Formats: sequence, structure tokens, C-alpha cells
Amino acid sequence: MAKDRRTNLKELLDQQPPSDVDAEKQVLGAAVVDVLAADYVCEHLQSRYFYDPANRIIFEHIHGLRRDDKPTDIGLLIASLKGAAGNDVAAYEEIGGASYIASLADHAVTAAHAQYYCDIVRDAAHKRDAREAHIAGIQATDNGKPANTVIADSIGTLQEIAERAAGAGVRFARISSTDLATQSYKLDYLIDDTLVAGQPCIIAGPKKALKTSIIVDMAVSLASGHPFLGRFTVTPPGSIVVMSGESGLATIQETAMRVSDAKGCKLSDLANLTWSNELPQFGNFEHMDELGRMLKREAASVLFVDPAYLAMPGGDAGNLFIQGELLRNASRVCERNGVTLILAHHTRKQGKGDSDRFRAPDLDDLAWSGFAEFARQWLLIGRRQDYEDGSGEHALWIRVGGSAGHSALWAVDVNEGTRNGQTTRHWDVEVSSASEAIDSAKANKERQRREKKEAKLRSAKADIVKAMRSLPEGRGTKTDIKERSGLNTQTFSHLWGELLCHQEVMADGKIIKGNKQQYDAFILRNK
Repeated sequence: MAKDRRTNLKELLDQQPPSDVDAEKQVLGAAVVDVLAADYVCEHLQSRYFYDPANRIIFEHIHGLRRDDKPTDIGLLIASLKGAAGNDVAAYEEIGGASYIASLADHAVTAAHAQYYCDIVRDAAHKRDAREAHIAGIQATDNGKPANTVIADSIGTLQEIAERAAGAGVRFARISSTDLATQSYKLDYLIDDTLVAGQPCIIAGPKKALKTSIIVDMAVSLASGHPFLGRFTVTPPGSIVVMSGESGLATIQETAMRVSDAKGCKLSDLANLTWSNELPQFGNFEHMDELGRMLKREAASVLFVDPAYLAMPGGDAGNLFIQGELLRNASRVCERNGVTLILAHHTRKQGKGDSDRFRAPDLDDLAWSGFAEFARQWLLIGRRQDYEDGSGEHALWIRVGGSAGHSALWAVDVNEGTRNGQTTRHWDVEVSSASEAIDSAKANKERQRREKKEAKLRSAKADIVKAMRSLPEGRGTKTDIKERSGLNTQTFSHLWGELLCHQEVMADGKIIKGNKQQYDAFILRNK
């Protein structure tokens, strides 16, 4: 009986194990033409999943290139394989050589389809694992172990394989409630109660609301250690990268110089602050790959992208899922490199007739889909009043908040001055609480109302004086004076009382009218 079982086992061993070499080529092909597909393949497959030895070696080199944050194009992959083979040409040719590696591109599938073929490769690997487990179980029946041990070992092995297969290669990190309660998970603030390290941030506001200037202030503060907006303490995190594709280097230079001067530092001394007037495209795999390499070269801790809409196609602005994936591409690159991502964005347009255009903005004001959902923290900018052309003065709201729990509303007054050929601009910033700004606005409004009323009364008083001087000999009755002034009864009576009280108008006998009646006459004290 044992001999028959061994014979059946030999036949089973002679059969080719489950595999799909074509699917292996397709995932490797995707990896050499698309860096995001390479990242997906490396994240979800292991070298042992590849049945073909050559494909297994190629995968290991692709994995090594991505681990070093290098592209996985055919040229670099061939160089990596040759470098590993050294002078052993036979070993290099054994995996197919340059012709086989180049042919992988012909089998490439899109990044979207890479998951499907990864599943095929992984499924075949799990089947091979199950096959080997069954073979090991059969062999164990002949080694003298008790039946209950053989069965328990087989069940345990198959259970592990089943769990791996059911999880499709994914293992979600998890911790116990005890660990959650006792471990230290510290939030590191780069700017006190304003900016948390490692969480994507949105700086948004309407057009021409100093978004770029405030980003420059933040970048210079983070690089130099000087307070943000002259108020908020910073913890310099290291190198800062600002990518601004809208203003141009001339404007960026002028703004950065003004901001640095205001903070008492020299822009030329900030070696840890790097600028670029080019923006990456979040949907372009090559751009994302180069962005990651640049962040690594600069040893960056914070990345500003200004504005976000130039880094994203506008055709899908209303599609939450597409926008979310594009934003996630940029966030993923930053997370991988330990970089805090800060995006400049617009709020929705408001017309001159909008009654609430001067209210403090909130997340619902963000333009385009996906940004409010993506943001883990935010600085939202709005105007407290219209900008007066030529003044160089900006009255702003800045609302800060984040999922970490920080939130505040600040009134920020910026005086930049103007450039008129004789003077240069500057950067003077004052920050006050929202309540202080509201109280100040009310006081200013009351003052303006009072000044307007006083100006109106002065003008009306001047009308009375003018009316009296126009009378014959500057002398007339109260009725004559009122009619000539053109004022209404209430205003005239109020001012007439003041003129008499201050003796600016004096009684001057009587005037006899045509009706033979006598009336009090008045003249100016100083004609």
C-alpha cells in the first residue's frame, strides 16, 4: 500500500507546479515602463511568487532600484543586472540578456491592470504553496509520526496559506488597545498651533489675497527660525523647497527679499531654502518619480507647491475620485520621503455684490472637488475689506485649523507699500485676534459715521452763514435765513440753536415786513 502511495506521489512530483509565466512577464513589463506600476508590483509581490527563475531575479533588481528611489527603465535595469553578474557573462545571459529584458516592455500592461496580473501571479504562488503542503503531508505519513500530529501540522500549514491567499498579500498594521493607550504618539508642530509635521496642508484664498507672499513668509520662517508672520514660533525642520509656477522668479525674488529683510535675516544666507519656478504634474509618473528624487537630494522636510491647479488637469476638477487620486500621488511621494506637503489653492469666486464676501473663509469655500477632503490642516485667507488701489495695505482674515485639533481665527494686516519709481516695497505685518479686529472694525465704523455726520453739519452750518451773508446788509429774520439756506427744518433748528448758543449769531433789533408786522432780526457776530 505504501509503495502505491509513493508511486502516486512520484507522479504528482513530476507534474509542473501551477504557474503563469506570461502574467509574470506582464507585471514585470508594467514595472519597467511605469514607475507607479513598479511601486505597486514591489509592494504587493515577493520574489518567491515568481515561478520562472529569470523573472524572479529581474523582480529582485526592480525592487532594489525602487528601494534606492531609482527609476526602473530598461537601461538602468540592464545595468543593475550586469553589475550583479560582474564578469560572468553566462550568468547574465542565463536570465535572457538584454533582448529578454527589452521584450518585457512588449508585454507591459497599464498601471490600472497591473493589479489584475499581480493577483494571477500571487494566486499561482499560493497554489504552489498548497501543493507543496499536501506533498509534505503525504510524505509525513511515512515517517512514523502519529496521525494526529501529521493532520495538525498539515491543517496548520494549509491554514497559514489560506490566510495569505485570503489577504491577497496584504497585511494591515494593527495594535492592541493596550498599546494604543500606552504608546507615545507625539504631534510635532513646525509652527506653534498652526502647522503639524507630516500632515498635508492647504493654504487657500481668493485671487490676489497674498497667498504666495504668505507662503514665502512661511518658507523663510521655517528655514531661518524667525516667527511666522512675526507672531508664531517655528521649529526649523531642515531643508525647505518652494515650487512656484505662477508668479515668476522676479516676483518671488522681490517678495523673498522683502520678507527676509523684515525678519532681520539675509535671503542669501538661507542655504536650506530652495526655489523652483517649475511645477510637477501630479498625474505624470515621471514627474512624481523625479519629485521624489529631488526631495531626497535636497534632504527636504517641507515642500510647497504653488498653485496646485497648475499641477493638476482642470478637466476633472469636479470629480472627487480623480482629484483625490492625483492629490494622493503627490502626498504618497512626500510621505515616502518624510516631507510635509503644503499646497496653495483657490477659494470659490465671490462677486462685488456678495454680502458675505468679507466674512472669514471656511473649508466649504475651497474650489474644486477633493481638496477639502484631502486637507489634514489648513490656512484659509480672506479679505476683511476691499483692497484700495495704490495703498499697499491689506486687511485679511486667516483661519487655521487641522485634524490634530488646532484652530484659530486671526486678523492679519499687511502693509507692503507701493513701488512708484522712488520708493521700494516692504513687508510689515500685524496679527491680532478676531475679537480685537471685530471691535476695531465696529469702532472705525462708528467713527466714520460720526465724522460723516459732523462733516454734514459743518457743511449745513456753512450754508447758513452763506445765506446770512447774502442778505441785504447781512441782516434778516430766522425765516429769511432758513429759506435761503435750503436746509430742512430739523437740521436748521439744530444748527441755529448751536449758532445762538455759541453767539456766532446775534439778535439785531426788529425787521418790519410788508404785513406791518415786526420780526426779530439777526446778524453774524463776525460779518
